[in-house]
Amino acid sequence: MADQGPTSTSTRVSSVLTYGAPILSASLLVLALVAPPSWPAWQMFGLVTATLWLAWVIWGWPAVRVDAESVNVRNAMRTWRIPLRTITGVEGGRRLTLSLSDGSVVTAAAVSGEGTAVDAWRRADAYTEGGHFVRNASDVSLGPGSAATEWAKRVRDRVRDAPATDAGPVSLVNVGIILGSIAAVALFVVTVTVLP
Repeated sequence: MADQGPTSTSTRVSSVLTYGAPILSASLLVLALVAPPSWPAWQMFGLVTATLWLAWVIWGWPAVRVDAESVNVRNAMRTWRIPLRTITGVEGGRRLTLSLSDGSVVTAAAVSGEGTAVDAWRRADAYTEGGHFVRNASDVSLGPGSAATEWAKRVRDRVRDAPATDAGPVSLVNVGIILGSIAAVALFVVTVTVLP
């Protein structure tokens, strides 16, 4: 394989959420600080901030990085560092799924079959045009060019060329993300129930 440099990806809305969410939240905080007490600005601040945090955790935080020796998968609750030689199977299609030699399965939230709903809708529309109706699920199946399928091919190529290793997969709980999510929900509850 020609290109063995690191490759990484995150969801399409990652940078929008990473930069836009704090700006919007800070703007609402300023509004809540200067708003008349009769306005429900604090409730709006709590609701929007908690929603933006949870949206960032789901769509902004996940990422995948592949280098010459390992795949790093960062999902909302867990982060994995998987040596390439411990990967026994790679599936694409609707999502990128890695099967490991210890029998565990890791799904990468950052890589999915983007546009799957639109693709299925277009296929269904094409099949129903002229009175030909969709007969089974394979009529609206995902096309071969999804992002997850491309990433699966990329990972398979890296696994084939990977050096041997004795290291096993490492899984870490994202404690900061979990604590931040608890704080965001607590902020929402406090601003809705306690503050005026």
